[in-house]
Amino acid sequence: MPRSKAIQDIVFENAEKDFQKLKGSRTAMKLMAILAYREQTSETVAKIFKISQRHFLKLVHDYKIYGIEGLTNHPRGHNASKLNQDQLQEIKLWILESRTGDKLRVHWTLSKLQQEIQIKFNIKISTVAIWNHLHSLGLVVKMPRPNHYKGDKEKQEEFKKN
Repeated sequence: MPRSKAIQDIVFENAEKDFQKLKGSRTAMKLMAILAYREQTSETVAKIFKISQRHFLKLVHDYKIYGIEGLTNHPRGHNASKLNQDQLQEIKLWILESRTGDKLRVHWTLSKLQQEIQIKFNIKISTVAIWNHLHSLGLVVKMPRPNHYKGDKEKQEEFKKN
C-alpha cells in the first residue's frame, strides 16, 4: 500500500537526519531490526533497513553471542606502536652511530636490531614493524644489488671497465 501523498519527501529526509544525530541511534536501529525479525523474514527486514541480508544475519549472530556489545561500533585501525618516541630516538642514535645500547660497534640488520630491542626494552617487535619505524624516522634500510647465481664476478668487472 503506497503512502499518503499528504506527507512530503522532505519530512522523511529530515526524520532520517534527526534519527542519525541521536546518540546510539545505530545500535537502536540494529535492535529494532532484530525485533522485526520475529515477525518478518530476514530478507524483508534487510530490505526495510537498507542493509544486505548477510549483514543483517551477522548482526543477529553477534547479538546472540555478545549481547548489546555486539551491536555497538568498535574502534578500527592499526594497533598502537609498541615503541614510544624516546625509544625510537634512542634506536635512531644506535643506527646513526653504528653502535649498540652498550656502545659496541655493530653493522645493523633488521634482525640484529630486533634482538637489541628485545634485550634493551624487553619488547618483542617484528622486522616489518621495525622497518616501518625506521622509514618514519627518515632512515632507509640499504640492501645490496641482487646477483645472479651463475654470474661471473671477473667477467662483470671486466665489462664495467670497458
